[in-house]
Amino acid sequence: MAFLKGKRALILGVASNRSIAWGIAQAMHREGAEIALTYQGEKLASRVQDMAAQLDSNISLPCDVSSDADIDAMYANLQEYWDGLDILVHSVGYAPRELLQGGYLESDNLDAADLVNGDSITVDLWFRKDKVKEDQELVLEYYDGNDYYSNDDFEPHLSADKEWIQYQDTITDTRYFKYDFRIRFGASLKDKKGKVWLDDVVVKKNSGSGGWELATGSDQAHEGDYWWTG
Repeated sequence: MAFLKGKRALILGVASNRSIAWGIAQAMHREGAEIALTYQGEKLASRVQDMAAQLDSNISLPCDVSSDADIDAMYANLQEYWDGLDILVHSVGYAPRELLQGGYLESDNLDAADLVNGDSITVDLWFRKDKVKEDQELVLEYYDGNDYYSNDDFEPHLSADKEWIQYQDTITDTRYFKYDFRIRFGASLKDKKGKVWLDDVVVKKNSGSGGWELATGSDQAHEGDYWWTG
């Protein structure tokens, strides 16, 4: 029996398919609940909209829980869909910056052995603009089964967005289409006193017999959660 049938659940904190909030949302949907999701920042909008659709929901609303104005606006927008709610799930993660470790971030093995010439892998990295300094060197490397090789074309996308900066690369070189493909990211300042603040990473296999997309949640890449070490 679907014991949440007829209940309405608002879930805050879905950032990727590895988020705890996503597992909660799936379980509640399975038990019959209507689901509404929120997202923080436009960079997550389309992803969370797609995830809401998987739960038979058309409700995905922007909300930064650190902003009272955002919370008020989210509830006002929610009233366009529901006249009330039964369940509120707060699953927004945070870690004090001083506890986060530096050094390289290295993904787990990502099986790309079924890709062939003409296929591709897309890598997206997002940063807060005010956390990237002019003298900062950002390094993105790919593993070909034997060693890491630096991506020399790692450049930001031009964007009018005031808060976020996006770096994107598309991998088409077949030497990286291995069962143990990995990516590694690092950053350093010339004065060696600073670290980059990496907010979100998405690696997506666009072809092959079994496509995958792996992502960190916002602000969680440095915690060692999900599929990162470092």
